[in-house]
Amino acid sequence: MKNSNITLLTAPIRSGKTTALFHWQKEKASIHGILSPDIEGLRKIINLSTQEIIDFQLEKESSIDDLKIGRFIFAKSAFDKAHKILADLCNENVSKNLIIIDEIGKLELAGQGFEPALSTFFHFYKGKNTPILCVVRDYLLADV
Repeated sequence: MKNSNITLLTAPIRSGKTTALFHWQKEKASIHGILSPDIEGLRKIINLSTQEIIDFQLEKESSIDDLKIGRFIFAKSAFDKAHKILADLCNENVSKNLIIIDEIGKLELAGQGFEPALSTFFHFYKGKNTPILCVVRDYLLADV
C-alpha cells in the first residue's frame, strides 16, 4: 500500500506465516498485537504485549456463544479478549515499534471475529506512523 503504515503478509493456508512471525518477534523489542498460532493442534491467541496465551479454538462447544466455523469451534471469550487487546493498543502512552494482527479473514470480512474492534483500531491508527503488519490468506487479499 502506497503511503500507508500497513503491510500485508499474504500466503496460502498453512504455509508458515504465523510460525515465522512467532519466531521472528521473539527477537524484537516493543512488538505488540495478536498472533494466532496452532499450539498442540489447537489455535491459540498470543497477546504480544504480554506473551499471554489465550485458548481460542475449542475441541467441543463450551458456551452457547461459542462460534462454529466449519469443523472449528472458537471461544467467544477469546474474541472478547482479542477485542480488549486491540482496544489497549489504541493507548497513545505505549511505545510500539510494530503491531502485528494475525489474521484478518472471512470472519472479519463478515463483521465478526475481531470486528468491530479491528475497525476501531484501524481508524485510530489512520495517519499515524506506527507500522502495522497484517496477516491475510492469499485468496482473501483482494477482499481485505
